[in-house]
Amino acid sequence: IAAGWTSCKTQSLGAMGLIRAGEFLGEPSLKKTAEKAIIATLENSEMSTEINGWRIYRDLSGVEESCVLNSHLYMLMAISDIVEVRGTKKWRSFLSEELSNTEKILPLYDIANSTVYDLSHIFHNVPPNKASPQYHSTHVMQLKWLDEKVDSEKINEIAKRWETYLY
Repeated sequence: IAAGWTSCKTQSLGAMGLIRAGEFLGEPSLKKTAEKAIIATLENSEMSTEINGWRIYRDLSGVEESCVLNSHLYMLMAISDIVEVRGTKKWRSFLSEELSNTEKILPLYDIANSTVYDLSHIFHNVPPNKASPQYHSTHVMQLKWLDEKVDSEKINEIAKRWETYLY
């Protein structure tokens, strides 16, 4: 990958680490840096794709669209963390909007006995890229984490259904 690429997953995980470190150390500058990292990713037009008006966060900039699910969910988790520590009306509203989008896109990743890793089957006319058991478990864990943080019956329902695919 050429220099200068951006990754929603790494930006999100980095921001979440900074938020936790900022909370633990009582260092507000770390949380501010995390917020800046999330904003920079959100403002990068290559970091999301729209389907039916729904925003899906992408794994990497500058590569073919595939919309890796765990990257999208990590971005939502990072936004949720920012809401928890910053609590501004702007961030709460943004989380609500992104949560609504996520509830609508999750069925695109459901193949009735597992999840798909990404949406390459929609963008590139190829068979669905079934998630490995490890990635499917990650998707379930991410939804369960979100379910603890946000008020969404849909997220709860999908997390429970996807968990049944593990057995």
